[in-house]
Amino acid sequence: PINSTDETMLFNQSNSTLVTDANSSLVNQSASVNETLFVNETVLNQTNSSASLSQDALLPPIDSSTQSIALPTAIPFVPALVTSCGVVSSNSILSSDLVSSASAACLTISSDNVELDCQNHLLAGSGGKGILVNGRNNVTIKNCRLSGFVSALIVENSFGVQVSNNVFSNNSYGVLLDSSSSNFIKSNSFDSLRNAVSVSGDSNFNLIDSNQISSVETGIHIGSAYHYSIPADSSKYHNVFSNNVVSNYSDKGFYCGACYYSVFENNSLVNELKPTAQLTDRSSGFFLDGAFNNFSSNTIENPPGNGFTLGVYSHYNNFSFNQITGALLSGFNV
Repeated sequence: PINSTDETMLFNQSNSTLVTDANSSLVNQSASVNETLFVNETVLNQTNSSASLSQDALLPPIDSSTQSIALPTAIPFVPALVTSCGVVSSNSILSSDLVSSASAACLTISSDNVELDCQNHLLAGSGGKGILVNGRNNVTIKNCRLSGFVSALIVENSFGVQVSNNVFSNNSYGVLLDSSSSNFIKSNSFDSLRNAVSVSGDSNFNLIDSNQISSVETGIHIGSAYHYSIPADSSKYHNVFSNNVVSNYSDKGFYCGACYYSVFENNSLVNELKPTAQLTDRSSGFFLDGAFNNFSSNTIENPPGNGFTLGVYSHYNNFSFNQITGALLSGFNV
């Protein structure tokens, strides 16, 4: 007989039918046919009604007090410890600060499905690169502090990379996203850089969201990663830039070259003091050369030029509910 603390079971000997009150399901049984055993809604078939489970059967034991299958205890995963610059090929954590004087990347992610958690330790450079992710999928970089690099984090030819809760300070470039799609750059802090985030190459369907950016030349640069001229560059499609705060920028809050079908929403571009002169003739809150983009609910205060400057390649863009105050020149320049 089956004892259960959760269900009331009735066995009708006249027709060999097992009835469970909990779900009112009926199971026909025969002495010579398969017997069906219900254990907490789990069904186990036995080929012999008079035989018990074989000791050699590959099934976990049944806890008779609860009538549930007792699964083996999972072995906790222990990530690898990173103690020096080099290659990261599995889930890893930093155990201490790292210092790099090489031009090559301090840390290179060499495998897919890897999480690197720096645990708020510092990667310090004297030029060169901080972290390189090239040709990888489903990589997470979090809780890192990077300072002193030309390029703090490079993501190239990669898919599904998540960069979150990192601090980038005193680098030339923070995050370089090149020919990479479906990546997330979210909730990071950037301070004292030339560009905080640069998006170049065939980079589509990326989310750049809720980043804090201050004391930069340009906050977010979409186009060629290394210069400001209109590049002979692949177009960027369907990227989303939302809820970012760019403060105290000297040239552009956003530069958008070859941008198409992208969304710029709820971003705040704020300079505490009104500039007295343009750094370049393109200095603006937003500089745009692209088409079919949507700009909505953005706030621009004290831009070093125009609130929006539209280049010669700007067509069919939508602007709604944006607020512009204290522009050095004008709200819009077309």
